[in-house]
Amino acid sequence: MYYYEVGYGSYEDSERIMLTHETLFSEKEFRDLVSEVTMEVMKREIEKHNYVSCSEHRFDWLCDDTAKALCDSRGFSIPKPTAKFRPFGWESFINLDWTKDGDDVEEDLLSLNKAATKAGYTQEWLADIKAKQEKQEKEDG
Repeated sequence: MYYYEVGYGSYEDSERIMLTHETLFSEKEFRDLVSEVTMEVMKREIEKHNYVSCSEHRFDWLCDDTAKALCDSRGFSIPKPTAKFRPFGWESFINLDWTKDGDDVEEDLLSLNKAATKAGYTQEWLADIKAKQEKQEKEDG
C-alpha cells in the first residue's frame, strides 16, 4: 500500500487528505492524475451549476471533491486513522483562555498544556519572557 496526499495551503487555511493506493505513482504521475481528476470535477461542477464561478477554478473549493473522485474512479482509498491529534491551532497551549471537557480539540489542547507545564513552560515563564522582551525594547529605545 502506498500513501499519497492531496491538499492545499494558504496563510489562513489548509487541508491535507491522505489517500492510499496499491500502485506506486511517481510525483509527476500523481500530480498529473490529480490535475486530470480535478478538471473532471471542475467540469462536473460547471455543468451542474450551468455557470463558472470563482469557486469552480480554485483548488481549495475542489480539494474534497477531487479526493472523493480519486477514490470513486481511480481506485484510491481514504484510510481511517487509528488516533487523531488536532488541537485548535490559534490557541496558546501555555496560557489557555478556554477549555471544555469532552471535545477532542480541547482535550488535545489540555494535553499540550500539561506537557508544556511538565517541561517548565508555564504562565509564569511566559510572563517572565514577555517582561524581558519589554525591558529589552525599552533599552533599545
